[in-house]
Amino acid sequence: MPEVLATEHVIQRFGGLDALKDISMHVDEGEVVGVIGPNGAGKTTLFNCITGMYRPTEGRVRMLGTDITGWRPYRITAHGFARTFQNIRLFQKMTVLDNVMVGMHVQTRLSLAQRVIPGKAKKVMRQAEAEAEELLKLFGLYDVRYEMATSLPYGDQRKVEICRALAIHPKLLLLDEPAAGMNEIETEDLMNLVHKLRDMGNTILLIEHDMKFVMNICDRLYVLNDGALIAEGTPEQVRTNPVVIEAYLGKDE
Repeated sequence: MPEVLATEHVIQRFGGLDALKDISMHVDEGEVVGVIGPNGAGKTTLFNCITGMYRPTEGRVRMLGTDITGWRPYRITAHGFARTFQNIRLFQKMTVLDNVMVGMHVQTRLSLAQRVIPGKAKKVMRQAEAEAEELLKLFGLYDVRYEMATSLPYGDQRKVEICRALAIHPKLLLLDEPAAGMNEIETEDLMNLVHKLRDMGNTILLIEHDMKFVMNICDRLYVLNDGALIAEGTPEQVRTNPVVIEAYLGKDE
């Protein structure tokens, strides 16, 4: 399978603190890959380096063979990475449909020459709206498309955010703790949705603390602890790795 993402010896320093220590990893097309680890392990910092929020102190980030190290977030998004955040970031005064259509800004942006073509802008927007509605049907949100996004239950707001990210047509979808704050039923629903997205050919990299969630949906896992990569492999390999067990549970004296 083609390699969608690779980090090569990424180090991220903040003052005298190494938040990431020589992280090399990869995600291949069609995979669901998880990054796990205790609080403060460096998971979100890694996501921020990948998506352009931070420029790595050392090392490189590559997407489909292109070095994207130091690119601004908007450029990385246009190139094919879409991300959600641990804390839901929806536009509070916009409907569910409008929130999703925001994710289509790259496709709906017209040049000056295109804008003067009669009916061109309306046609593009109608196509975008139809596509957004199809995504909402997939997520079971079509019937609430005209409601304010922030009026929905928490689990559905998470879905709207993921739906908006998918509207970008990403080559890689990055999910930052998608199950955070969800109850058991909402988590199970999200798990089924991620399975469906994988079956549709989407490539996904996610951070998650819910071990049942990652063990059931991920093809491979990377484990961080104190900024270092301590293990990688299939969920079963990671589950039984003594180094991982020690990182989570501590070591008997």
